[in-house]
Amino acid sequence: MKKLLLLFIPFLLLLNACGETVPDNNTSKELLTGSWVFERGTRDGSVEGTELLNNLVFTFTDQQFKCELLPDMMPSLGKEEPYELKENLIVVNEKLDIEIKELSEGNLSLKFELVLNENPTVFDLKFKPQNAAE
Repeated sequence: MKKLLLLFIPFLLLLNACGETVPDNNTSKELLTGSWVFERGTRDGSVEGTELLNNLVFTFTDQQFKCELLPDMMPSLGKEEPYELKENLIVVNEKLDIEIKELSEGNLSLKFELVLNENPTVFDLKFKPQNAAE
């Protein structure tokens, strides 16, 4: 029985690893660096209102997060802010936590919450690299 259990454990670990879509922090930083253009997404579970995000571009350098549109939606954010990666989170100057749902060379899926008109609004957005959008 113990031998069977020992054979089963690596299989479970492999199965668990196959479901991961967010690489480790070093790889994430490399993949994240660059400009990402909004492709599609939802706002509070609906696509209504997401057409306003058509010009949304997130740019990540080694230490800075840049976005022209977010400061209009969240005045406490500047157009350029420091950020750090923590597990599957992008923490922008301790003001905004952005969950990384998926990150690969050609795909970035993010989820975050902003308070708009005193109402919490959840954005679930998919981005593509800017060079692929051109």
